[in-house]
Amino acid sequence: MWLWGRGAEHGPCMVHLKYRPTKKSALKPVAIVGKGITFDTGGLDIKPSSAMRLMKKDMGGAASVIALAQWAAESNYPGPLDFYLALAENAVDGKSFRPGGRDHRPQRDES
Repeated sequence: MWLWGRGAEHGPCMVHLKYRPTKKSALKPVAIVGKGITFDTGGLDIKPSSAMRLMKKDMGGAASVIALAQWAAESNYPGPLDFYLALAENAVDGKSFRPGGRDHRPQRDES
């Protein structure tokens, strides 16, 4: 998400929503993940405008997860749920990811 969102005014983010039923549950939480890329231009590999109009579906995963979270809360779903939304805007900028480019994020020292 970092690569695709770094050209946007507001950087990419990961949102974590927790749903816990009011009654204690012995069930383990289920994780539900959705991707939300808004206005997917394809970075600097610019898509034709007709293809960009269809890119609204790239946020469909995140939208579905939000709808499921709302349903769980409104229906008093009996089990715990964790919702994760990976969100970014794939905008064009000097920092945008270039096709065939390298990821220049600082690497974590795992030692």
